[in-house]
Amino acid sequence: MEDDHISYEIIRHLRRCGHFLYFKTGGKTGRRQIFYILLQREELLQRELQDLLGVQSGSLSEIIIKMESDGLIEKVRSRRDGRHLVLQLTEEGRRQAEQSCRRYERQVEKMLSCLSPQRRRDLLDTLNLLAEHWTALDTDEDFLSCEEQCPSCQVKEDHL
Repeated sequence: MEDDHISYEIIRHLRRCGHFLYFKTGGKTGRRQIFYILLQREELLQRELQDLLGVQSGSLSEIIIKMESDGLIEKVRSRRDGRHLVLQLTEEGRRQAEQSCRRYERQVEKMLSCLSPQRRRDLLDTLNLLAEHWTALDTDEDFLSCEEQCPSCQVKEDHL
């Protein structure tokens, strides 16, 4: 029984952490991630960006269209292979990307400032273990059918 309580508390805290990260560090992080990746690389095929982000093509296209209309990125002929159109930051996009990355770095440092370097490594190990396990659960039929079998297990977002 105590183990059940601890397990529910862990999940409750993970939900609160997810909620905090979403609402306090900029909501959907698509734009910031695109900024970060394009700062690292001069140019990138949209398909390569999609693979790096692990998102659906339609979702990425929507973000790209908005960023293009905001003058932050542009599609140009590749310098490596002129047959391909690649994404790259505009001058304004580079300025905003650098600003966004600096702001996020400060946020990350503040969010983790309560953890020693060793606790950060331990937390990362634990999160990697959970991520690997949850990836496996993504195809586990027994796990996926839990919602249908046990509606009372569904936790509402307002119970953070």
